[in-house]
Amino acid sequence: MDSIGKNSIKEVFGVTGNIASGKSYALDTFKQIAKKENIKISLVQVDEIRREILTSSKDLTFIKLRQTLVEKLNLSLIQNSPYYAISGLELGETIFSSEKKMETYKDIVNPFIRDILTSKINNSKGIIVVEWAMLAEDGWLDLVNGNVVLLKCSESTQSNRLMDTDLPLSQLHKRIKFQLNTKRKTNLIKKWQKKYNRGRLFVFDTSCSPEIDSYKSLFHEIINSLPR
Repeated sequence: MDSIGKNSIKEVFGVTGNIASGKSYALDTFKQIAKKENIKISLVQVDEIRREILTSSKDLTFIKLRQTLVEKLNLSLIQNSPYYAISGLELGETIFSSEKKMETYKDIVNPFIRDILTSKINNSKGIIVVEWAMLAEDGWLDLVNGNVVLLKCSESTQSNRLMDTDLPLSQLHKRIKFQLNTKRKTNLIKKWQKKYNRGRLFVFDTSCSPEIDSYKSLFHEIINSLPR
């Protein structure tokens, strides 16, 4: 459930969108623009938090969390790993094949991701950009005060971009199936914004590989809309 608290002193917005919609490229471009214009910016990528929790963290809490995931989802551990590291590929195959398993995974992992994400936002300076494909679905719009850039692209563009990924085609299709399409993401975000009477939504189409000037215009429209 969403918190109704505000990061009132933070200039923060989220970047979301389906797989291969161009989230990483948008973040890199925003970073380049900010650097060139001497604007302080902090990037927070939720997937990096997730990977640390599931693979590399030596924190006893997260070692126990991985043990719990192994038991609840019947997973294997990476061989010779002293810290109960979990294979991301196997985990993906497991949780994207069953809604029940996905819910089990989220119940175990998401509270810790949210806590770390909240801490990172609170300790970051300047314009804070949070990137996560499931920002709306996971109920974390409050962490970005409802300010969201929703990236979208055509199915043909998505298919072409996915040709360059290392993930098996079968798992890609499963992941796409579990993500809301752009229309449903838009409705979910707008519903939240209306309920809490805050936030702005910027929908940006990356299908035709927009020029950097388009990203620059988007970036300035976003940051000029944030409360100061």
